[in-house]
Amino acid sequence: MKPIAIFDCDISFQGEHARSIARYLATSYQIYEAREDIFPQKLDDFRALIITGSAASANDDYPWIKKIEGWVRASYKENIPMLGICFGHQVIAKALGGKVERLPHLSLGWNLFSVDSPENRIFSGINNPTYSFSFHYDYVSELPPQGQVLQENDVSIQAFQIRGKNIYGFQHHPEFCPKAALHVVENNREGILASLGPEKGAERMNFPREGSNQNIRQIFTNFEKSLGSSIEALLS
Repeated sequence: MKPIAIFDCDISFQGEHARSIARYLATSYQIYEAREDIFPQKLDDFRALIITGSAASANDDYPWIKKIEGWVRASYKENIPMLGICFGHQVIAKALGGKVERLPHLSLGWNLFSVDSPENRIFSGINNPTYSFSFHYDYVSELPPQGQVLQENDVSIQAFQIRGKNIYGFQHHPEFCPKAALHVVENNREGILASLGPEKGAERMNFPREGSNQNIRQIFTNFEKSLGSSIEALLS
């Protein structure tokens, strides 16, 4: 069985994003340090693609980001399933014709999200509403022409699917447990305070240490199950 490729785009936390995702995968995977310009040799090297979060912007002009966009477009043409988280969500949308813009201020903290399309298999077994952790400066302001909103709040589109394709994007971080979320916050304290101001920044950093996002991690199992009946039997 070919592995799931995880493009590690994490330029700030030494692979924390990729490791956080990988621990919820039950089948084989291969992490590629995309930020270091390390990619698979060819599309046939993997059966699905997951793109992690990043401190970089999908609009940055780094060569490795342009290469990810190329992998996204090639995977789309070959019907290879894809799942993007935060930066990954944004870069998939942009690569397929959407638009990514800057928020007026940082979006940070545990948020309660409603599931707008509970019948979608990616949300199978997930509470509605459900908690998940957010930490982003950019957002998808316009989906690709074939994009369908699955989750949305007053900040931005929080999840989408490409119609007729096994391609999903999530703006929030279903992979982050409370400990990982706290680590991210503590390592970005100065930037958070600069973006939100001392009072609001301190308030947003003081989120509950015992988050309620355990249920949302089911997204990764659901994505694996969508890859084929043999995998679904393995995960059931």
